[in-house]
Amino acid sequence: MPVIGMDAATREAVGRQLDVMHAMPYTEALARAASMTDQDLARSLGHCRLNIAMAVSDHIPTRPDARASAFGLAKAALKGRTVADPDDVIRDLLRMPNRMADAVLFFHRERSDGTQPARYAVLADRRGPDGRPIIDDEIRKRLLEQIESRRRPGRIEAELRAAAAVADDPQIAQAIAGRGFKPDKDDDLDFRRFAPDWEALLAKAESHSQPEHARGLLARRADLPAAIRAALEAIHPAAHWLVPRPDVEAVRRALAGIEPTTPAGRFALGVLLRRGLAGGSLDAAEVVATVRPVAALLAFLAPTRRLWDDRLALRSLAFPDDARRWLAATMRDEAEAVLAPVLSQDPAAWAWFLHRATTWPGTLPELVAEIARGAAGNAGPPPVGFPRRAPEDAGDAGAADDSGDCLGTADPIAVVASLMPRPVFASTLAAHLEGWDPAAVQDVARLLEREPLVPDLAELALGPQGTASMRHRLAHNPGADLAMLWRIAAWDPAEPHALSALYRHPGASYELRTAVVIRSYSAGGLHPSLLKLLESRAPGTEPLTRLLASGDATALHAALQAVLGTVDPGHLLLGYAALAAAAGPEPVWALELERVGSLDRVIPDVRASMATGSAAPLTAAADPTRIPTEP
Repeated sequence: MPVIGMDAATREAVGRQLDVMHAMPYTEALARAASMTDQDLARSLGHCRLNIAMAVSDHIPTRPDARASAFGLAKAALKGRTVADPDDVIRDLLRMPNRMADAVLFFHRERSDGTQPARYAVLADRRGPDGRPIIDDEIRKRLLEQIESRRRPGRIEAELRAAAAVADDPQIAQAIAGRGFKPDKDDDLDFRRFAPDWEALLAKAESHSQPEHARGLLARRADLPAAIRAALEAIHPAAHWLVPRPDVEAVRRALAGIEPTTPAGRFALGVLLRRGLAGGSLDAAEVVATVRPVAALLAFLAPTRRLWDDRLALRSLAFPDDARRWLAATMRDEAEAVLAPVLSQDPAAWAWFLHRATTWPGTLPELVAEIARGAAGNAGPPPVGFPRRAPEDAGDAGAADDSGDCLGTADPIAVVASLMPRPVFASTLAAHLEGWDPAAVQDVARLLEREPLVPDLAELALGPQGTASMRHRLAHNPGADLAMLWRIAAWDPAEPHALSALYRHPGASYELRTAVVIRSYSAGGLHPSLLKLLESRAPGTEPLTRLLASGDATALHAALQAVLGTVDPGHLLLGYAALAAAAGPEPVWALELERVGSLDRVIPDVRASMATGSAAPLTAAADPTRIPTEP
């Protein structure tokens, strides 16, 4: 729980005690949580920046002394701030004899879809040794007061009355008699209730109006009995991919059902593996020894940022970047331990691995053993350079239309390149580009588009031998840092296609997007794809673009005023500079005050113009030659 009077640095340090657990093994995180007092855990829960790690949400419900920490975890689960499915966390808390957790779960006033299943559990589903529901006296008293109230019910009161309709309690039943209270009309609620009749629930899933959806809700439950899960997987193959805490046998069952040979399949596998690794039911060695084909494992070694939201879960379970980086690094270390004894610094062995990894149907240890046997038997000259790919290959996805909507899975060839010792990679790259055949150059450009980003390839693209296609692909790569993006923006001559990709980059800053628009005009205007994007966000951008060089002050003023609240910052500065050149700085000052509402909120360039009474700061702000190579 938050502590009043704590300064910001102390709050950050307190919250960091839980945040760091995303970057340690599950068993170590469990031990760290166990070493903290109940109050320390509660304070950290109140101030942590990231979603609650699985080890923490697993540990608290097992603590005999959990009071304040159970209260804090209940609040976090109701807000969806746990990496584990909040429904599973809530059910674990309900198994505790804890009045504080019960109260917050029952009377939580913020909108949360986890509250009503918890109320049903307290009033009907959670039973003691005597077979009766375990209802705290204070909860019963407060609920009866709500039932007796004659005030018009709000949302909370309506939810409580619906929950009261399922209560197995004589006092509550007597209070609601003749009142017409009815349970919620929510079919999904039955699949989220505490300790249900599993056989009946499985049958209900089969007769449900949306059976695939109902089976998915059932498959995601951590408390699903093994026999029911086996029956469900027999009739619903996708259930293999929805196991919340998969062990190695669950992974084998999933792989036996569907081979992850497509980007979507590799994504589903990544979700499954991540749940197991973060939840302690899998370890990295098991994953490396089990996952096939090798391309699917390689994709998991360098997951892209866009894939770390668990879109196959009941709710979006966001794994923090800390967890993403740690899990990928852990898997990478294990894979390197398998590769090192055979490949080491041997260019021939690495060449065979590079060319066979993307098509090998078995596991990584099996491929490494095959390469070792080939080396011992003089299998012939090794292949040269990188594997050649047709333009329509998956590595080309997303580049043609700058949509930014491609699935974004890691490129297995780029993963192997990132694993290579630098001298081996350098010789492979030189061999591939010998003669600079256009098709070979395009192969290298494709490697630049998707994570993992190989630093030596990025430097090639940004060096004198780099091509416009390479820089355009690099501008798409989510792994490109801000310094690299600024170097692309400052490239001379400006490259509108790459600039358009920069504007969409997830790591682009406000300043970079401003610079991209301004820089585009030094190359003759916006790329059509960027103009289309900006026009869709702020209708009127295209007319403003045509007017920038017109010198028509009246038309410029009207065009700027029409898009003032929606136009991008680059066009705004360009428009201000053009208007100041045509009519002086005063109309710009008036427009900016209209846009932001007060002097203290005007952008620095306009403030400088006001201070000097000159248009010079506005002209300088729209000068493309002032774009830095770094932020």
